[in-house]
Amino acid sequence: MKHKQDELDRLAVVLALAGSHNVHLSINGEKLRMIQEPRSDEAGLDVIFRVIGKQKDMVMAALDNPDATRTWLSRTQRWLTEVKDEMFEVLDQWEQVEKMHRLMHSDTTRCVNKDGRCDDYAMVRCDVCAGKGVTA
Repeated sequence: MKHKQDELDRLAVVLALAGSHNVHLSINGEKLRMIQEPRSDEAGLDVIFRVIGKQKDMVMAALDNPDATRTWLSRTQRWLTEVKDEMFEVLDQWEQVEKMHRLMHSDTTRCVNKDGRCDDYAMVRCDVCAGKGVTA
């Protein structure tokens, strides 16, 4: 299942950008107020303020009504759960296919990757690279 991007996703990106740079958002009359707490001399902060400011109407609407962010959080939570379930199924399948690969090709004691090594940041590593060796 692919997560469909829409205006709520754009709002989430803007809010995540603000949150990751400690930019607090509020409404002051007809204006969107952006304050960084604690303040820093972070490079590019003016660009961040401009990006958020370009989405002023959407951000102000979200500040006025929590339903938009609540909807995004709820929808994304369901989507992440579905993806997680699918991911665990595929990881289980990967493990079984590697096990069968080792059984079918018992002389294979190398990494499953042609370059000879699983990436250190791979979601899953073969038994050789994980240090388990080959048990078959």
